Amino acid sequence: MQEVTFEMLKKAVVYGSVLKSCNVETVSLERPKSVDAAQIESRYQLFRQIAQFEVI
Repeated sequence: MQEVTFEMLKKAVVYGSVLKSCNVETVSLERPKSVDAAQIESRYQLFRQIAQFEVI
Protein backbone atom coordinates (compact mmCIF):
# COMPACT_ATOMS: atom_id res chain seq x y z
CA MET A 1 0.00 0.00 0.00
CA GLN A 2 1.34 3.41 -0.98
CA GLU A 3 1.91 6.07 1.64
CA VAL A 4 -0.52 8.99 1.34
CA THR A 5 1.29 12.29 0.89
CA PHE A 6 0.14 15.85 1.44
CA GLU A 7 0.27 16.40 -2.34
CA MET A 8 -2.07 13.45 -2.89
CA LEU A 9 -4.50 14.83 -0.32
CA LYS A 10 -4.48 18.26 -1.97
CA LYS A 11 -5.18 16.69 -5.35
CA ALA A 12 -8.03 14.60 -3.91
CA VAL A 13 -9.64 17.67 -2.34
CA VAL A 14 -9.45 19.66 -5.57
CA TYR A 15 -10.78 16.90 -7.81
CA GLY A 16 -13.47 16.10 -5.23
CA SER A 17 -14.57 19.72 -5.40
CA VAL A 18 -14.53 19.67 -9.19
CA LEU A 19 -16.70 16.55 -9.32
CA LYS A 20 -19.04 17.82 -6.60
CA SER A 21 -19.69 20.90 -8.75
CA CYS A 22 -21.37 18.54 -11.25
CA ASN A 23 -23.84 17.42 -8.56
CA VAL A 24 -24.62 21.03 -7.70
CA GLU A 25 -25.12 21.88 -11.36
CA THR A 26 -28.10 19.51 -11.66
CA VAL A 27 -28.97 19.12 -7.97
CA SER A 28 -28.72 15.35 -8.41
CA LEU A 29 -26.30 12.45 -8.53
CA GLU A 30 -26.99 11.76 -12.21
CA ARG A 31 -24.71 14.41 -13.78
CA PRO A 32 -21.41 12.92 -12.58
CA LYS A 33 -22.28 9.70 -14.43
CA SER A 34 -22.14 11.51 -17.77
CA VAL A 35 -19.08 13.73 -17.18
CA ASP A 36 -16.09 12.85 -19.34
CA ALA A 37 -12.37 13.44 -18.73
CA ALA A 38 -12.27 16.57 -20.91
CA GLN A 39 -15.10 18.18 -18.93
CA ILE A 40 -13.40 17.32 -15.64
CA GLU A 41 -10.13 18.82 -16.90
CA SER A 42 -11.93 21.96 -18.08
CA ARG A 43 -13.57 22.40 -14.66
CA TYR A 44 -10.23 21.72 -12.97
CA GLN A 45 -8.57 24.49 -14.98
CA LEU A 46 -11.39 26.92 -14.16
CA PHE A 47 -11.23 25.98 -10.48
CA ARG A 48 -7.47 26.52 -10.58
CA GLN A 49 -7.88 30.01 -12.06
CA ILE A 50 -10.54 30.96 -9.54
CA ALA A 51 -8.70 29.56 -6.53
CA GLN A 52 -5.23 30.53 -7.80
CA PHE A 53 -3.29 27.50 -6.65
CA GLU A 54 -0.25 25.83 -8.17
CA VAL A 55 -0.50 22.80 -10.46
CA ILE A 56 -0.77 19.53 -8.52
